Amino acid sequence: MSHPDIDYHQRAKRYRNTPYLFKKLNDSVAYFGLSTFALDETQMDNLTDSLQAYFDFPYLIMDLRNNPGGDAIVEDKMLTYFLNKPSIDTKPYSLVNKLGKFHSFQYCLNYDSSMIIFPDAIKAPDGNGYVLPSQTNRQTIPDSILNYKGKLYLLTGEGTISAASTFAAELIRNHRAVSVGRETASGYHFVTAFKFADIRLPHSYISIRIPLVKSVFDTSITARTPEGRGLMPDYPVPLSYEEVMVSKEDIILNHTLQLISQGKYLGENPFSSIDKPSKQRKSFPWIPIGCCFLATYLIFFDNGKKK
Repeated sequence: MSHPDIDYHQRAKRYRNTPYLFKKLNDSVAYFGLSTFALDETQMDNLTDSLQAYFDFPYLIMDLRNNPGGDAIVEDKMLTYFLNKPSIDTKPYSLVNKLGKFHSFQYCLNYDSSMIIFPDAIKAPDGNGYVLPSQTNRQTIPDSILNYKGKLYLLTGEGTISAASTFAAELIRNHRAVSVGRETASGYHFVTAFKFADIRLPHSYISIRIPLVKSVFDTSITARTPEGRGLMPDYPVPLSYEEVMVSKEDIILNHTLQLISQGKYLGENPFSSIDKPSKQRKSFPWIPIGCCFLATYLIFFDNGKKK
């Protein structure tokens, strides 16, 4: 099913010669397509130089629909370009079942069965598994020089995976962008895409990749972030027969342009209730008032005795 004229099937081919695309859609809207977070230093520098030219546009559409993820360091750097204030600390952590010496690793291609793979991990407080030292900063600080201030629309879908999914989740969690399209393939609350064991069975030579680390981004269960789901879109565009088999145009992108023309963007922050600092209940000043009453009573009592 090649469908050379159908946009849905040809979308990924746009990145054949480049990991990112930029396009001016009109005088106020720019398009930024990113197909991977696996960028080397040179690619990241070139992307940054190109991206800067589009930061004067009041609207930016960032396309993550064909992005399988990549490097968390690149993801964190990219976040500094789009967050407008320090990120909320969602208390992320990484969990593993064992420190090492997995018997099944006798057929592993990248680890040995006698290896202690996670020597720095410590026992989890609840006794279930081991917690790894934090791999990234708990709080991301915006770049003071290169920082987009306009309205950001994220295109997400079934091809938004791993770092691409957590990148979008971070922006949504900080109420910095809206997502348009469909649910991401990776979960919102956690992913298992940090470290893998590549095992090849000895007789069939079937290769299996097994995730070893559970990386938890946020534990907050809300109506916006239901349990057991990926990042849900703010403005859903269900997959349709028209998109897969008929349309020569990008239906999700066109829907996003329509949202912009209608002025639809961020609504009420769905995380405001859980992000409010807990207010300590102010106690009534009984002790000072009691002392005042006691002092007044003693003065009148003493004056009465003198009379």
